Amino acid sequence: MHNDSENINSEKLTKNSVLYLLAMVLPRAVNFITISLYTYHVAPAEYGIYGYTATIGAFLSVLSCMDLNVYYLRTYGLAEDKKTLNGTIYWLMALWNIVLTVLSLCLMPLVWRLLDVSFSYWPYVPLMLVGHFFTSFEILPTRTYRLKGEAKYYLIRILTRTSLNVGLCAMFLLGLKNGIVGRYYADIICSVVFGIVFIFYMRRNSYFKIDLKIAKEALKFSLPIVPSDLLNAAIPMINTMLIASYLDMSSLGIYTVGLSLASVVSMLTTAITFTFEPEFYLRSAKPDFPRYAKKIKDIQIVIVVWICCGCGLFVREAAMLFLSDRYWNSWQVVQIMAVYYFLVAIGGYLYGHAAVQGRTKSITFACLGNFIILVVSSIILLPIFGSNALGWTNCLGILTQIAIQYALLERNSLKGSQFTRDYFLIAATIILFIISRPLHSLSIWICILLKVFTFAVYSFLLLALYKIRIKDIWENTVKKLRKRA
Repeated sequence: MHNDSENINSEKLTKNSVLYLLAMVLPRAVNFITISLYTYHVAPAEYGIYGYTATIGAFLSVLSCMDLNVYYLRTYGLAEDKKTLNGTIYWLMALWNIVLTVLSLCLMPLVWRLLDVSFSYWPYVPLMLVGHFFTSFEILPTRTYRLKGEAKYYLIRILTRTSLNVGLCAMFLLGLKNGIVGRYYADIICSVVFGIVFIFYMRRNSYFKIDLKIAKEALKFSLPIVPSDLLNAAIPMINTMLIASYLDMSSLGIYTVGLSLASVVSMLTTAITFTFEPEFYLRSAKPDFPRYAKKIKDIQIVIVVWICCGCGLFVREAAMLFLSDRYWNSWQVVQIMAVYYFLVAIGGYLYGHAAVQGRTKSITFACLGNFIILVVSSIILLPIFGSNALGWTNCLGILTQIAIQYALLERNSLKGSQFTRDYFLIAATIILFIISRPLHSLSIWICILLKVFTFAVYSFLLLALYKIRIKDIWENTVKKLRKRA
């Protein structure tokens, strides 16, 4: 019997889960409308430019934090002086980002000429770099919200930022007719506003100093992970460059819209991870950790696959309803990426175990395998099958990463994880997507009704397969699972 101090506050966890879901769902719902607006007023080639620079920004984001946020998550609950920890990590990242931004502004024009990119460096890349710099000040505070259990503030920040961004995008696009450049302007203004807000927030929640002992320990822990995350960030960047090289900017624009729609799936599944991630690390030292982790994985997989399957089944109808006909084919990208995000959920589970075991080098080896398989398969398949091939190459890459990482982990904490069942479910989801496509030849309402019925049956079988009741997910989830364990 566990004492009360060890019990998880299931009521608070459920509340935070709802708030995190709202923080992910509501902005994405608004952004979906924004994407729809852009598809009617921005040509695919122009949207492809934004997608190209966005992948570069994602790559720079890894360099921005140097994975110090992982160290922060791992040690926050154990730190006696949290203000010193906060200050050391936050101000170290701030100083590093000043250096990184200056280097990027100096070196990027040379890189642009060497790559012989098909669109102009100015003004797109400098605008992206400025926005990225101020966004870097938000990275750590959002983790602080989660670790302090301040889910409501996390939600308020997300909704406020989204509302401001959407309003600015509408003003620059519709009012001032700035085209895609207006999107960069909106991003910069939002980043500046919230960057300043979070500087003041961390000033109140930290000491304005860097503890060298903590800094050295943090870098020793985090730097071995950086290459793996750089490889992960390089994957979409490489995909983008390959489309721009082998196909054209219009194809890249359609692919980018597909990824934007698929990000709804990603953000929903990330919300589930956000809910359990802090407790996962805090419970890692407990003797019942393997059973606890397995139970949490099963619930995460059920929710993730339900989201992935639902979005994948109905995205075609949503695209036809909301997007310009120039972007309709983007729904195929979403279906493939739904399978990919399912795999990412399994990979994230193994990533957590690697961090708990301190085997950060295994993460790098696994991501290197992912990168090699993805690049090689993309070069082979992209000219034959077009941009849709990239989704499947992503899946091949993440499968490779999962296999390598599993092979390099200590097995004790993975006992009874039942990955075979998860992979069976992945295959069933792919088959479901394939057999649903002939329904598209029917009238749209009959197609939707048949899909709804299919999805309902699928959901019932999913819960039965994992022996999980809806009540277990939404009411006192962890408390019940602890009793079973």
